[in-house]
Amino acid sequence: MAPPNRFRTWCQRALALAAGSIVGLALVELALRLVGISFPLPYVPDEYCGSRLRPGMVADFTVEGRARVSITSDGRRDRERGVAKPPGTLRIAVLGDSFVEALQVPLEETFGAVLERQLAQCEALRGRNVEVLNFGVSGFSTAQELEMLRHYVWRYEPDIVLLAFFAGNDVRDNSRRLSPDGVRPYYSLAGDELVLDQSFREHPFYLDARTGFSRVKVQ
Repeated sequence: MAPPNRFRTWCQRALALAAGSIVGLALVELALRLVGISFPLPYVPDEYCGSRLRPGMVADFTVEGRARVSITSDGRRDRERGVAKPPGTLRIAVLGDSFVEALQVPLEETFGAVLERQLAQCEALRGRNVEVLNFGVSGFSTAQELEMLRHYVWRYEPDIVLLAFFAGNDVRDNSRRLSPDGVRPYYSLAGDELVLDQSFREHPFYLDARTGFSRVKVQ
């Protein structure tokens, strides 16, 4: 056993090192905030889709663009909407990946917001309110978008559902063989039927995120 004085000295040095590390990290965080650099983590695990946007998150997004990002209470890059569709309203739900989610630009410049403004000026829709609801999530495959539709979109009673398909990766993201590391649901064809594979729920990244040990995106 180490002598008491030596042990006390070791504890003091350890505490000083810990305190210095905390202060140093705080100063780095402050410096990054002052120069406008931030790395928000806007995703949470989801039992159906693998991941979803974090409800209620507000942050400055500075990757590939710059925008103040607010996520609705139900986890969408949009403004708050009531679940019940107002009378006389044409409601459109848009599903897609980062092109629809559009964290890189202000909300009014997103695809859904632009579409909503243009349709509101359409002569054929005169007298009707138009709502375009954004259900886009970065990196989503069409299998994830189907799960989003089934579990979250239909309750909003959309009149039209638009699917934004990106040929650059949406094909391979639907294949476990081509994209084996995705923490997401997959569909496979068994005869004439699609079979849902939800084994992502056992993936270590997903389990870590569920228990709070990880805050990285789990898609």
